[in-house]
Amino acid sequence: MNIKNGIVVLFFVFGLLGISGCVKIETGPETAEQRTETSQLRARDFKVNWVSRFDRVSQIQKADLLHTLIDSVSMKYFNYARQVADQWRQGNTGRGTVVLDSEMRDMVNRWNEGEVPLLDAYEEVVEYSIRDLNDSAFFNEVALKHFKDHIELFYEIRNKVFYPSGTVEEYELKIEFLKNQLKGRSYNLERELGRYR
Repeated sequence: MNIKNGIVVLFFVFGLLGISGCVKIETGPETAEQRTETSQLRARDFKVNWVSRFDRVSQIQKADLLHTLIDSVSMKYFNYARQVADQWRQGNTGRGTVVLDSEMRDMVNRWNEGEVPLLDAYEEVVEYSIRDLNDSAFFNEVALKHFKDHIELFYEIRNKVFYPSGTVEEYELKIEFLKNQLKGRSYNLERELGRYR
């Protein structure tokens, strides 16, 4: 990544983190309805800001922005998964018996009920962005295939993090496997994008 592209991506990521700040276990006094309303507003603002910034830059900068978004949100999901695993272990210890994965799915669903609009917004801008990259005909099939694989993994990460299955140990192994996959696919995508710089 050259310096100009790097600066654009850094400014965008800092802006993204300021806008989003998502995926946390809610413990405050807000009701579920208030959290959902707040998340809807944040989701709308995120999408508007994304399109505004994304549409103003070059195709390679767009690719860098999309790549960075996928990786940064995936890391937020992994951090959240660590919280889920910690809560799961505490539940196992406190109860003295294993907390079933179905119970954990119910709890995670309740914790994040209000965050769904923002989580969906991430996927909507990913779809918007990859359509733009596809339509531009700037990238060849190899680069687009790397993006497709990266995006499919992004969706799988959300699914595995927010819908825990098996035991807590199995859940952690799945998350670790996905982390390694993300690292490999991110590296491959970055190497391919380097051909266009």
